Amino acid sequence: MISSSCLRGNGAAADLVSWVEEAAAAEQFEGVYCKVRASTPQNVLMYQRMGYETVREYTAEKEGLPPFGVVVMAKRL
Repeated sequence: MISSSCLRGNGAAADLVSWVEEAAAAEQFEGVYCKVRASTPQNVLMYQRMGYETVREYTAEKEGLPPFGVVVMAKRL
C-alpha cells in the first residue's frame, strides 16, 4: 500500500484538475467548480494558483462529525 504522504507534492492533483478542465472545455461547459475543506488551506491555495476563485463559504454538517467549513471555488473556462 502506498502512503498518501508519498503522493503529496508530485503534481498529481493539479494534473487531475487540468484533465477535468480539458474534458469540461471539450463539452463546451462555461466553467467548473469544486468544494474544498476550509481546514486544508494548502488545497485552497492550489486551486487559487490554478485560477480558481472563492465564490462561497459555508459550514457543512454530516452525521457523526463536527461541523466543518467548506470553500466553494470556481473557474471560468
